[in-house]
Amino acid sequence: MFNIWQLFSLILLGSVQLALQSAIILVLFKKEFNIRKVIIYAITFTILHQIPISFFPINNTAVSLVFYIIISIFSIKFILEFNYISSFFAAALLFITTAIMEYVGMAIFKISFGNYFDSLEWSKSFFTAIIMRALGLMLFLMTFLIIYYFRIQLRVPENMDKKRIIVIVISLLMTLLMVIPNISFFLHVIPTVPTSIYIFNAVSLLFFLLFNSYSSIKLSELDAKSQQIEFQKLYINTLNDTINELRGFKHDFNNIIQVIDGYLRLNNIEGLKKYHKQILGEIRKINNTMPLNSYLVNFPPLYGLLLSKMSYSEVKDIAFNISILSEIDIKNVKTLDFCKIIGILLDNAFEAASACEEKIVEFSIFRNSNNNLTLQISNSCAEYVDINKIFESGFTTKKDHSGFGLFEVKKILKKYNNVYLETSATDNYFTQKLTIS
Repeated sequence: MFNIWQLFSLILLGSVQLALQSAIILVLFKKEFNIRKVIIYAITFTILHQIPISFFPINNTAVSLVFYIIISIFSIKFILEFNYISSFFAAALLFITTAIMEYVGMAIFKISFGNYFDSLEWSKSFFTAIIMRALGLMLFLMTFLIIYYFRIQLRVPENMDKKRIIVIVISLLMTLLMVIPNISFFLHVIPTVPTSIYIFNAVSLLFFLLFNSYSSIKLSELDAKSQQIEFQKLYINTLNDTINELRGFKHDFNNIIQVIDGYLRLNNIEGLKKYHKQILGEIRKINNTMPLNSYLVNFPPLYGLLLSKMSYSEVKDIAFNISILSEIDIKNVKTLDFCKIIGILLDNAFEAASACEEKIVEFSIFRNSNNNLTLQISNSCAEYVDINKIFESGFTTKKDHSGFGLFEVKKILKKYNNVYLETSATDNYFTQKLTIS
């Protein structure tokens, strides 16, 4: 059919098309565009799918499609570094888009050449096969430019609930069930299909794809807005509480001074110390809430987490000092993983501090000398902690604890090359410093 050089030329054009496809989904899913990943994706897909199919064609269409989708999902997952849900979504979207491009291409040829066009016969000639591949390449290039310059993006939430995942999967499966019979139909009855049917089929599939994509985007936006509204309610309530506490503190200021004067006149130093501690607790609560409202307005997960720990510290009578000197701007780290790490570190800090006579936990956020975001958690501790053992599975210094918290942190950290955790300890103080570059 084709000699080795002709086959190589067709495979090369197919590889360039695959590179464009990977570039499309990187831009579409708002991922960092990386030319190295695009090239590796194209080469890997060519080796795993295009070359074997070119030399050893699979006669069973269904088997070929399943093989194509499986390779797509795993290539997107491990090369382009998508999560499994996004990988499935992107692979299905690529498959549907490719089918639509084929239909549009066939419609163009049908309009241009009329009955002279027969895709089965044209695919057997090197010259016409090259023309068909080149047209497909141009269509994908146009699609990429449209998506890139009009900033068209799909948002797949990281922490979707099961119902949303099921809806997306069903929607994609329905789309695939619509596309697969069309492919089979066109492969067998191409010569007899009127031009109008080609055009209608291409436009219908394009409309169906755009409608599904638009619906997915709007549903995601609706979810995001719903979460934002809930957070704004929490933020407003917290802000109102802070304002009321400031007003109350200002109103009671004269009374506070008079109480202190009474303790001093009676020389009741122990009573004054207890009263002073109570005042510090009220001031600390106000001081903690102010930076939350200033810097964490755009990062609800950490805002909510710190609010819950503030409430816990009041119940356990632990001095929880918060210092936030920078806004949170996390890149290339999943919000769920980030919150897991901070949650585990804070839980450990509060548990260790609660066993001390002087119960102190300090949390701070700042930028280091390299402008990297740093989160530091320090706590008082009753005994020296061996920092060489704390990340081992099952290690713990507390009774009735499994000791898997920091081991879980270690597993999460292995997933990222831009997140670092430094640990230090003295006889009565323990510090964890998380840096995100």
